[in-house]
Amino acid sequence: MNPYALIPLLSIVVYAVLIFLTMNHAGSRKERRAFTLYLTAAGIYSAISLPLLLDYSFLKPYTLIGSRVLILSIIWEVVTYYYFVRMFVQKPAGLGIHIGNGFFLLIAVLAAMGLVPRDAYSEGGKLYLDHGPGVYLMAAFTVGMVSASFYFLVQHLKQASSSVARTRITYLLIGLTVVSIATTVNVIGDIGKYPTGNLGNLANALIISYAILKYRLLDIRVVLRRGIAYSTISIVLTATYLMALYFIYSLSQLTLQTSIVPAAILALIMALVFIPLRNFTQDRVDRIFYRHTYAYRATLLDFSRRAASIIGLDKLSREMVHVITTALQARWGALLVPDTVASEFRVEDVEWLSEDEKPLNLTIRQDSPLVSYMIKEEKLFRREMLDVLPQAKGLWESEYEELRTLEVSLLCPVLTRGQLTSIIALGPKKNGGEYNDEEAELLLAMASGAAVAMENSRTLESLRRREEANERLLSRVVSAQEEERQRVAADLHDSVAQWLIRASYQAQIASAMIPENQSNGVRKEIGDIESTIDASVKELRRVLAGLRPPALEELGLPHALEKEVDGLKAEGIAGTLEVIGDPVRLSPPVEIATYRLVQEALNNVRRHSKATSVRVQLNFNGEQLIIRVSDNGVGFDVARSLSGAGS
Repeated sequence: MNPYALIPLLSIVVYAVLIFLTMNHAGSRKERRAFTLYLTAAGIYSAISLPLLLDYSFLKPYTLIGSRVLILSIIWEVVTYYYFVRMFVQKPAGLGIHIGNGFFLLIAVLAAMGLVPRDAYSEGGKLYLDHGPGVYLMAAFTVGMVSASFYFLVQHLKQASSSVARTRITYLLIGLTVVSIATTVNVIGDIGKYPTGNLGNLANALIISYAILKYRLLDIRVVLRRGIAYSTISIVLTATYLMALYFIYSLSQLTLQTSIVPAAILALIMALVFIPLRNFTQDRVDRIFYRHTYAYRATLLDFSRRAASIIGLDKLSREMVHVITTALQARWGALLVPDTVASEFRVEDVEWLSEDEKPLNLTIRQDSPLVSYMIKEEKLFRREMLDVLPQAKGLWESEYEELRTLEVSLLCPVLTRGQLTSIIALGPKKNGGEYNDEEAELLLAMASGAAVAMENSRTLESLRRREEANERLLSRVVSAQEEERQRVAADLHDSVAQWLIRASYQAQIASAMIPENQSNGVRKEIGDIESTIDASVKELRRVLAGLRPPALEELGLPHALEKEVDGLKAEGIAGTLEVIGDPVRLSPPVEIATYRLVQEALNNVRRHSKATSVRVQLNFNGEQLIIRVSDNGVGFDVARSLSGAGS
């Protein structure tokens, strides 16, 4: 037996220990997923290399197949580490991931054809590989992916603004150097008695984990659960695939080349089975990890996923209190929000699970030591802390008695940008038990997610109120404009219009006073003056009707627009109005705005289009109104006009 065969087994154990040690450090979801994939690839590599290094005779017939799977695991490991680096530097997966996946499939096809590696055997605890020409492809791919990873990390290092960020990247560069050298040795040489690949992966895992522990590189709270799930799926699918392929190969007496098609079909079936099997396995692993807390953990996580889609701060608050109280089986739960006038937190929403439902009069002063403690420590406040926490000694006696009387068991801060926006308060559990650390941790994590959702809801609510204020302001502006137009119309009607009518009458009187035997030239001039005055009166009436359309208030939008369209006939423009659907009365601001819009369009037709016909269409469709104005005029160059508007 090769004594170095224990190194892969040791590596898997060390991975698990490191995951537990680094479980409580925060980071992004993408980083956690990428690191999970890398650890899974490294674990599979170690699991496959273990039997290859054992010098047992019954394993020797499977050395070649195992070596080919080992080569594929190396390629996958390189791809997943590249993906991890991309996530760490906050870049999308990019073309490199697609190239890596494509290269993995290419090596898989070459391995199925017996070209990579061409031969493998073990002797004296040493594994010998004949890579063939495929080694150059793998070497070029590995160098390319490693070089790209180095490049991204170095660029990120140059842009880092803090010493902590630079230190984290430096650790990653050191780890990448170690693992790339070890991987290159495995690709271009024999594994031999010294499993350099496993040692390189182990060293890289230790370096990254050290950075996690000391510099909070990323959160891998879920790495162990998902690593176990993915590793289990990979082992089951790989074993099933190899066994099925073995039976197909042995029973049908196919050659290696002719068995490629059934092997590809079988691989496709395995790929289709992967997703449902992953979900099933992950669910079972979660149940093993969380046991009795699985049900309410699932409830809280489901609400956290839905929180961002809940519209309305009131609805979000009510549902959050209900979910938390029900999931943790508290007698009562409440959400306290700040009252800026009274400078205290008051109950806004409350949920009772016990039969003694009653009003909950709970208040916490904003200058309370408990508030300072929750903001500074970002931790829960438990009931037992009342007698041991130094900050609790500074409570007002009324506050202290209120917390005691109401049996407040937990106070959970909801923090946004370091500010305490609300407090979740829970009473004792229905079964009389205590809240354990895992339940408290879940509540705090959910409060952190809910804070983001509540902040988004507050922002949307603020935008909605601002939009309503803008609409009210716009309505007032429109109303003010219409009032001004009505005032101007009334003034014109009572002054200029009356003067013009009087002038018309005076012209008629003057014309009648001229003797018939006098020159007809004077009479003709007076007649022209009278015609001009009459035309001015008609135009003024048209303008007055436009300034204050009585038909709009009395008969509605279609009748008012019909009068506008009919008014075009005097200028030689044939106009038609078509109404589709059932006309409904709109709000006054909307009706007047619509009327003005069509009125301006018809004015443009009258002044600029040189049209002989115009068509106005009103389409009433429920709460929607569609207006179309078309004419047969000369039009204009849209592109030229837009260009002029832009300049």
